[in-house]
Amino acid sequence: MTVVLLYDPKALIPTPPYWPWLFAVMALAAFAMILAMGVEDAWAEDAEDDNVDPAERWRAAVLAYVGGVVASVTFIATTALTDWLDAAFF
Repeated sequence: MTVVLLYDPKALIPTPPYWPWLFAVMALAAFAMILAMGVEDAWAEDAEDDNVDPAERWRAAVLAYVGGVVASVTFIATTALTDWLDAAFF
């Protein structure tokens, strides 16, 4: 989604038919619920240890998102460079 947001934001605006968008939203919601259930158990186990700082979880989440953004920007830049090289030399 970050690649689409950086490369072509208008592609995120739903157009008829809306069924594919609804299925995508439902799939993302189901994926989020599965992740939340798994994280909930792990957080309960970590709470018993009293060694886990909640700030560490947020730091890890932010670093994971920043890593995804860097990967997305790299993908877009590589695609643009490849398109430019293809147009310039072939």
